[in-house]
Amino acid sequence: MIKKLSLSGFGLMATFILLSAINKPSSSGAPSASTGGGGEQTCAMSTCHDDNSPNSGTAQLSVEIPDVAIVGGEIPIKVKIKDAGKIRFGFQVTALDESNNKVGEFIITDTERTQVLGGNNSFPDRQYLTYTYLGTIDTDGEAEWEAKWKSTTKGKITFYVAGISANNDGQDKGDYTYTTSKSIYVGGNLKITKINYSNNINFKLTNSFLTLTNPYFNYIKTLTVTDVNGKTIFTKTLNTADANLEIKLPELTTGIVIATLKTNTGTITKKLFATHD
Repeated sequence: MIKKLSLSGFGLMATFILLSAINKPSSSGAPSASTGGGGEQTCAMSTCHDDNSPNSGTAQLSVEIPDVAIVGGEIPIKVKIKDAGKIRFGFQVTALDESNNKVGEFIITDTERTQVLGGNNSFPDRQYLTYTYLGTIDTDGEAEWEAKWKSTTKGKITFYVAGISANNDGQDKGDYTYTTSKSIYVGGNLKITKINYSNNINFKLTNSFLTLTNPYFNYIKTLTVTDVNGKTIFTKTLNTADANLEIKLPELTTGIVIATLKTNTGTITKKLFATHD
């Protein structure tokens, strides 16, 4: 049976998701201070949805953020959760410095699926990125949410993330909560770009598909492909920090092409051999 709405913590997040399946849609998002980081609780620590311990299920929760940023700059953030067979998901994320103080500002880029909330009585100064009602529904066993974050001070910043995978049965049991975190470094000036993580981006060209493997979630701005004479074959603005990208190129003649990526940490150029195997 669903718990009463006076419950606090991340359990209310799951309750709102489940209630939306049987009552009118809720867009209030996860209750503030539900990430499990910086002294906060999660649903699995409260009296609601507490029959499964955190991270005991089979879902995969991840957060993608570039490893470095510059004070005053904006970087992309993407939260993903995958759990086969589930259709309702939720999340919450906050950014804290090493003293557990709120840092930076979340910027909404998808008003249908995400929103920003302030803190609660326990953590009044914190800020949270969370879901809207439309952001809880999915049909293929996975969900993702995107936004941006603007840095305001330099140093080590940790993003604490909590997610929930709900069975959508109208009850408060049988659901799972998950937590993860990622720390980045915010530098004071452009010298931070000398930390060239872009060297760790791998290229693979198969027929007319270029696959990029980006294990450090480097922020890739643009891709340009030219022939050996410098003639542009393909150019595209990507603006993404995805770990894996597959890009369809125009039909290529057999021979060497030059792929150039511009990233937030510099530029990387690779010679690739195009074939028609």
